[in-house]
Amino acid sequence: MGGDADYLAEDLTIAVDPTAKTFKAEGNDLTPIALADVVGEKLRVGRVLDCSAAAPVYVGKRLVMRHLPINDVRCFACCGPAVAVDAVAGTLSAHLSLVTRVLSPFYHTDPGFTVAPGARVRVMKNGWPVKATLADVVVGDRVFAHRGVDRSDPAVPVLTIRWMTVRPVAAP
Repeated sequence: MGGDADYLAEDLTIAVDPTAKTFKAEGNDLTPIALADVVGEKLRVGRVLDCSAAAPVYVGKRLVMRHLPINDVRCFACCGPAVAVDAVAGTLSAHLSLVTRVLSPFYHTDPGFTVAPGARVRVMKNGWPVKATLADVVVGDRVFAHRGVDRSDPAVPVLTIRWMTVRPVAAP
């Protein structure tokens, strides 16, 4: 996504080209829809960046809407600095600066995650991922993690990390 990464889980206004095609994705099928049917939905936008004005403007050329209720989404990915690590309890909290849709309610907060006992943990050392454990993660390390959500109790989803890459804090 390049420069768009700052807009994950945030509102972004896009100027829609009058000739833009708008679709609703259902499985592998794309059904044409009206632009008015898109409000409040997640979009994938094929666009160009117009920098001729003082501020850059995204011009949408092709918009695809995929609607899946948030409680039906079972996987997540997130990124942010670790704010608490408990290797004995198998838990980690991170301040989420990048999230996928399922974690959007937790954007810029510090939710707690359960780290699965067999989770794949890799710490970046000298530019290479090295096998590690949760005990090797230090508060402040930048964590990229993903896996699943247990919504058996929708009011309290259980977020379980099964794969995680960690970029350590630079030594002072």
